[in-house]
Amino acid sequence: EAATANIAKCVELRQDQRTLESAAHSRQALLAALAQLNAAQLPHAKALVEMLTAAWRASMRSDRRYAAWAADQGRAGCAGPSPAGDANWQAAQRSDAQATLAKTRFAAVWSPIAAVYHLPQYPASRI
Repeated sequence: EAATANIAKCVELRQDQRTLESAAHSRQALLAALAQLNAAQLPHAKALVEMLTAAWRASMRSDRRYAAWAADQGRAGCAGPSPAGDANWQAAQRSDAQATLAKTRFAAVWSPIAAVYHLPQYPASRI
């Protein structure tokens, strides 16, 4: 969130672009690890993996689009369109909404399972 706030203020664009690209790369690594995870023993394992995959993919798309928005701002010398007028910002907003929905769904299914098996709880905002 700090990176996108900086981009909107047109400060630290290059640093925030790198931060967002790094976040997207990290999510890609998480997706690869998730694909290898054997969660078959957990209730609703298939649904949990699908929801988490959807959440991380959407978040990764958002990170990449926000990074592209930072590049747009830099190229325009911060005199470009408002965020709402930037196609990358718009796409990032759509991906954010998809990620939030998938994270909320995951958390709703995960929380009762985690409670039963004494596993960590994760609010949607931390997924």
